This record gives sequence, structure tokens and C-alpha cells, in this order.
Amino acid sequence: MTRICITLTVALLALPVLAQNKPTKPDTTNVISTRDPSALVSAMNKAWLDGLTKNNIKPSEIADDSEFLRRVYLDLTGRVPSVRQAREFLDNLDPNKRRNLVDDLCNVREFGQHLGISWRLWLDPPEDGGKPKPDFLKPWIALQFQKNRSWGDLVHEMLIVKGEIRNNAAMSFLIANSENFRPKPEMVADAVSRMFMGVELRCAQCHDHPFADWKQDEFWGVAAFFAKTHPSSFKGGPNVTLLDSEALPDGVKPDPNAKGAAVTIPAMSGPKSGQVVRARFPKGQHLTEDKELPYRDHFADWLVAKDNPYFAKATVNRFWFLMFGRGLVNPLEGFDVKNPPANPELLALIAKEFAASDYDVKYLLRSICLSEAYQRTSKIVGKAENDESQLSRMAVKPFTPEMVYDSLAVVLLGDSNDKNNKNIKPLVKPGEKPMTIPGEKPINKSTIKPAEKPIETPTLKPGEKPMVKPGDAAAKNGNKTIPNRPRQPGELPFSRDEFVKYFRAKGGNIHASNQGIPQTLRLLNDPSIFTEMPIVERLVSQSTGATEAIETLFLAAYSRKPTGTESALFAKYQSEAKDPRTGYSGMLWILVNSSEFLLNH
Repeated sequence: MTRICITLTVALLALPVLAQNKPTKPDTTNVISTRDPSALVSAMNKAWLDGLTKNNIKPSEIADDSEFLRRVYLDLTGRVPSVRQAREFLDNLDPNKRRNLVDDLCNVREFGQHLGISWRLWLDPPEDGGKPKPDFLKPWIALQFQKNRSWGDLVHEMLIVKGEIRNNAAMSFLIANSENFRPKPEMVADAVSRMFMGVELRCAQCHDHPFADWKQDEFWGVAAFFAKTHPSSFKGGPNVTLLDSEALPDGVKPDPNAKGAAVTIPAMSGPKSGQVVRARFPKGQHLTEDKELPYRDHFADWLVAKDNPYFAKATVNRFWFLMFGRGLVNPLEGFDVKNPPANPELLALIAKEFAASDYDVKYLLRSICLSEAYQRTSKIVGKAENDESQLSRMAVKPFTPEMVYDSLAVVLLGDSNDKNNKNIKPLVKPGEKPMTIPGEKPINKSTIKPAEKPIETPTLKPGEKPMVKPGDAAAKNGNKTIPNRPRQPGELPFSRDEFVKYFRAKGGNIHASNQGIPQTLRLLNDPSIFTEMPIVERLVSQSTGATEAIETLFLAAYSRKPTGTESALFAKYQSEAKDPRTGYSGMLWILVNSSEFLLNH
């Protein structure tokens, strides 16, 4: 791949130097799938190559070790590797090192955290503005991924969960599709069909789907499964529970026409308003009248069954999106005979194996990472220039806001157990021991020397304030003041929550960071971002030579060593700096503000 940073580097050098599987025990916290992915990977490779041949497209070359290393760290843990991790992998001559690395990364705590963030954004998207609310879903679902709990079991629990609403993480999905803690059948039907079936069924809520073969009564047939799910009280309170009952609480009279597994289509819902619709499985039979409450349990059983025509394919497609930046079916809710997969044989193959594995997520992701499609470079070859769907090359993907923050933390803060740098431990709860890759050691902060003088950095525009620092007395949220928690190990000296909110893209791909002009200027100019750079202090205190220091900074930011041209440019830059600290700080500022750092390629 053409080195993305060269153009920006050359331009910036002209600027003044800147100083600146199910767990067998309930308490299992980490399970790696024991399934061997080799057979599935071989079958995936064949289906992928057959697709390219059919479309007369030549694949790009296999990505080199540095490109693969950085990509798999970002896709499985949400951050770049440390200098130590990069050096160890690049110097490793073991022919199985890529597989070993993938297995290791599926075994660290950041794996669950990263997937937890990704799926939380889909299952319960954050609201813009308003008062911040506790997030129980993200840590809970992250732990399920870390345990490698069956995805089918996890989804099943979210749909049938009952009991106390307060602080119940498994109930978050239903509550996200409710009004005043009362699940709305139409909202649940919409979310379930999009998330777990890959179908935009809501287009049939008020009329038959205009573009796909879905009828209005089919939409409400799904909604009817959830029509008898209510909170125990519409008045709220700390002891409200979610239950299934024909009778409504607080003396509210139920609809006498919609008894059993049925729902009345509300007024203003098109030509069938007022019609009673019985619960019906999508493209299948109505729920038989002998079935008893809770009706949603029957839908959940149908949904996660291994022969379900939608569930495995839709799930594989979403994980494929997370790894490739694009689903085999695009958009993700676009499953329809008029919108076939880019490679139908490949999707059918993976979905069948995913279901047969009892929806083993780690097995699925290990197989994807070891496939030839995933391990291709992002360089363009021949007719592949306009290819997006056939995956002849790896797509260049934007960072998520969390990736930007966590990768900056790895690069800027480093760790003293490396010669120059090491990974930053993820945030952990008090008393909780983080999971690490074998061989990692805890941070020894005593060896990190403070800067002799503050690093000079660009200033913000007049009136613009730097990011709120963790540990400040309070953070402002509109006209409300909310408590601010103390700074945690591995955090930058500004609020992670505020940073992520500022860089979250509005609309479109909610997993992508907003890299517009305000966000770019923030990274360039906010003085709080570059107030602490232990990696620079380590280079200075150890009197590291310029050649080794430049290599260290490139490994930190890009997980690769510099080219000869880059080494020469940065050596010249360093020679013109007033002192080593100024030069190294300026280099690091250039690297982390380049497109090569801010893109996953």
C-alpha cells in the first residue's frame, strides 16, 4: 500500500517545529473456542476465489506482517498494537504466528469490550443530547463475548427476559424499544427484524412493502408476539417488573378483540388500521391457538433455531461488516431476493457453519481473520480498482471514535516495560484484574519521568475550550452539571466519554468517527491531547539515537518501520529541532494527525 503519510509529512515538515462456546461454569470469564477453523477457512478461500474468477477480478497481494498486525489489533481489540507487540510480531519467524496472534487477541479483555461497544451501538443507539444515563448493556454484552457465550443463547435471553427492569442489562434491548418502560410491539418488531433477520420489515408497518415481498399483516404478525409484554405498573417505581399477561396493570382495559397472541393495528397505520392480526412467523405459519403465554418465547425459539433462514446469515453479515467495512449483503438490513449477496455461496457456507457451531462468535471471527480475503493488502491491483463487493482487496475503514481515543492512548502514553513503549491496559473496574496477552507485565509508573518543561502545542480557536480533564470537579452537559469520575489507568488527560461523543458520526455509519473539519482541527490544535507523551520522555531520557527513535515512533503510530525516504525526511526534521524533545514531539504530532494513523487499512 502506498504510504499514506508521505504527502502530509512532507507538507508538515515545512511548518515550524512543533514542541508540543458456552462456558461450562457460570464464573468463566474467558473462553477461547476449541474448534479448529482450518477446514472452514479452506472452504471460505475457495468460495471467495471462485467469486473473483466469476467476475474476472484479480486479488491483491497478501498483506505484509505490519499491515496484518495493525488491522487485526484494531478489528479484534479496537486499538493499535504497542511498539513492543509490533517488534515481537515482526521479528517472529514462526510460520503460524498470524494464527497464534488471532487466538491471543480473542483471549484478551479488550476483545469483549470492543465487540460490546460495536453491538451496543446497534442494539441501543446513543441519543444525542439529554441527560446521560447508566449503560448496563455494554459491559454486560462485552462479558458475554468474552465468555464466548453462544450468540443464539444471548439473543434468546434478550428477547424472553422477565423480572425486575431496574439495572437489568439483559432487558436493555426491549427497554430501548419501549415508551415509559412499556415495550412497543411495533418498535420491537422493527428492531428484531433489522438486527437479527437482516430485513427492513418496518417498511411494511403502514402498508405492504413497496420494494420487497413483505405484507403489512406480516409486520404486525411479528409485533403480535410482543403485544402482551408489559411492565407491572405504568406508574413506574423502583420495583417495576416486566411480565406477560392478558391483563394490563393500573386498571387499564385490554383490547377485547385482540385476545391471545394477537394485536390490533393502531389507527393511522394505513388501510388495515383496526384489523386484528394474529402472531405469525415471518413467511411461515401463525402461532397455533393452543400456545400459552409468554408468546415471545415462541418467537425467540423460532428465531435462533439452527434451521432459521434469516438469523445466522444476518449475524454473519454484521460481523463481516465489522471486519471488512461492508457486509456481503449491503445494506445490512437489505436481505431480499432483489438484493442478492455479493458472494451467495460464501455467505451460505459461513452461515451454515456458524449455526452448526452453536453460534460460536470467536470461531467465526478466527475463521474470518485467517481467510485469504481478510489477509489481502488494501493496495489496488488492475481491475480491482472499482471492486468493493467481491473483496479482492481489504477496504480502508475509518476508525471508530473509541479506536481514535484508545489508539492515541497506546501511542502517546506507552508503558515503561517496553524499551520505549508498550500497550496501555484497558479500563477496569475497581479490584478487577484485566486480561492480558501472555508475557505482558503491569505498568511501572515510577520509571516514567515527568517532562522537564511543558510541551508547547498549537492553540485552539478563540473561545474554544480544551477537552474536560478526568478528575475535574464536574463536567458540563448543556445546562446540567454531571459528576466526573477520576482518571483511570491508561486514560489520556481528557475525558474519554466527551471525546467519543465529539467524534461520533451523526447518522449513516454510527461505527465511524466523524473526521470532518472540526474534528480534524481538534486533533491538530487541542493542547490537552499532547500534554503527556511518556514515549517521548523515554526516548529523551535514554538518549536514543535519531535513527532508532524514528523507527520507534513509526512502530508506535503505524506498526511498521519507516521507509528510507521517510527516515531521511524525519532525520532532517530532527536535526533542525532545537532539542531532541522538541523534535520527537513534533514527529509524533505529525504521525498521529496523518490519514495513515486515523484509518484502518
